[in-house]
Amino acid sequence: MNPVRRDFLVRASIAAAAWFHPRSGISWAEALEPFEDDALATAEQPRENRFLTGNFAPVDRELDVANVPVEGVIPKALRGMLVRNGPNPQFRPRGKYHWFDGDGMLHAVSFNEGGVHYQNRYVATEGFLKEKKAGRALYRGLLEPPDVALALAGLNPYKNSANTSVVFHGNRLLALWEAGLPYELHLKNLETIGPTTFSGNVTHPFTAHPKIDPKTGEMVTFGYVPNEPMLMMSEIDKSGTWVRTTKIPIDKPTMVHDFAITENFAIFPICPLRFDVGRLLSGLVPWHFDQSAPTKFALVSRKDPNQVRFFEATTCFIFHLLNAFESNDASLDPSRSTSGQIELVGCRYKQFPGSLNFGDLDDAAASDQAVPYRWVFDLDSGRVREELLDDLPAEFPRINESFTGVVNRYGFFGLGDDEFFHGFKKLDLRTGNTSMIQMENGVHCGEGIFVSDPTRHDEDSGWLLSFVYLTMSGRSELWILDAKAFSSKPLAKITLPERVPYGFHGTWVPAISDS
Repeated sequence: MNPVRRDFLVRASIAAAAWFHPRSGISWAEALEPFEDDALATAEQPRENRFLTGNFAPVDRELDVANVPVEGVIPKALRGMLVRNGPNPQFRPRGKYHWFDGDGMLHAVSFNEGGVHYQNRYVATEGFLKEKKAGRALYRGLLEPPDVALALAGLNPYKNSANTSVVFHGNRLLALWEAGLPYELHLKNLETIGPTTFSGNVTHPFTAHPKIDPKTGEMVTFGYVPNEPMLMMSEIDKSGTWVRTTKIPIDKPTMVHDFAITENFAIFPICPLRFDVGRLLSGLVPWHFDQSAPTKFALVSRKDPNQVRFFEATTCFIFHLLNAFESNDASLDPSRSTSGQIELVGCRYKQFPGSLNFGDLDDAAASDQAVPYRWVFDLDSGRVREELLDDLPAEFPRINESFTGVVNRYGFFGLGDDEFFHGFKKLDLRTGNTSMIQMENGVHCGEGIFVSDPTRHDEDSGWLLSFVYLTMSGRSELWILDAKAFSSKPLAKITLPERVPYGFHGTWVPAISDS
């Protein structure tokens, strides 16, 4: 290794360790000594990886196009806007690039009486604007040592790219990235307003998967803080006003991507993807999956968030959860022995997926396949019952969100392949039956976002909307699929004026107004 590069790695590691563990006794003096920060800039660029090629590759135009072509018939009741977020680096990355690093870009398709409208916009975060002014990438990604200056200042040493998801709540559209604050956007044109702290009350990282209680309209969100370690859970009422934030201590620094709510509980999967300072000080990526440790679940009372129970389950990793609900009259008080249980459904990996590798060769060889899975927490005995629901790999689960936190029957999942997704699965949680939509060879899709039919009340009455990539032509379309009939033939295909790279998560905004 080049001596300058080695020196940089060591000092960056010390600084990052001091940031993540401020009470560790690590000396900052070593990190403050002069070193050549241009080592990364002058280092040999890595070979192209899959997340910078094909339909993972970024697009460089921001468009606003009305009356885009439609094949088929758009349902009359489908009125509103679909917005999806995803990584789209504006400049060639510095050093190693991970898919999670790219700048957030929103792709939106609006439906109204006048036709169909497409637009895409970067989320103009603080880091994005700094790099735009400089005309080049300034920040390092997750696979590189953190930025020393930011770490020593006690700030997050990584760029908040606001690239993972989007939520509409309290008449505000927010772009989300789990290690930082949300960015508010104008609904009409997707222009960035700026980061929001809910009047200064939410200063912790904000999950990409907040949950909205359909009964109360309250949004529950959280962030994980590696340097404590702890989870910070915040509640925001239906108007968008902060209610309270509660600290939830956990035993080790851990990544928690998603969670679930019921009427009375919030459920957090505590998987053993650890932040290890020792690895970081050795010049390795600090995140590592500890296969010797169990997965735990923290059940937090929404009535009194200081009441927490931990349940232990078989070792696994969980990115995304479908839903949770209470059965058998679960008590409001999780701190005492009660009858009742909570059922949780999500996508279970045996360990952290290899294609998203953060760590060593053992992690890189891990399976990318997650399967639908159920955990049942017995509040009386403290035991967990586990159950495989289907052995066909599936991810990015979605439900009819009016059933969030209550008993639901249907889950919709993306069917994975070597490219991304190649169709969808509809799982009947009551009977165990599945229905599938399989796309033709060379056709791939992203997340299927369920949009409820406002004229009907059946749980599965509505549509799945998904961005689709046609490999042969290099074009992208938006497909509208009947979620009830679950036919492979779309009700409508919308030809988009720009290729839409594979991305992460989206939401449906039923009424468009600009605040």
